Amino acid sequence: AWQPASVQASIIDDLQWERATPTTITDAQQLREELGRIRARGWSFDNGEDYPDVRCVAAPVFNANNDLTAAISVVGTRLQINEDNRDYLAGKAIACAKDISRLLGWKSPFEQLASS
Repeated sequence: AWQPASVQASIIDDLQWERATPTTITDAQQLREELGRIRARGWSFDNGEDYPDVRCVAAPVFNANNDLTAAISVVGTRLQINEDNRDYLAGKAIACAKDISRLLGWKSPFEQLASS
């Protein structure tokens, strides 16, 4: 979601579309839409797309150049990560990812403006 559109297009064009579960994303347009949602909200959610009963929330980690470096994820069963706690866990993943990003020299857009 944080790669340039040209990089995303190149990756998406090379994908082999195989349905692993009923919630697997199986076409390019569906994936592009999901990547847009991920970027807009700042975190991703795997709703059993690879394994039916596994859920995951993840947030990006950036370096001092604002390049995507890694991700922090919280993985559990559908009983452990559900509608009641998904947003809470995503918030915790985002907070952790921001802390690690800052340790790597990343600055938020507000911090960048303030230091200009």
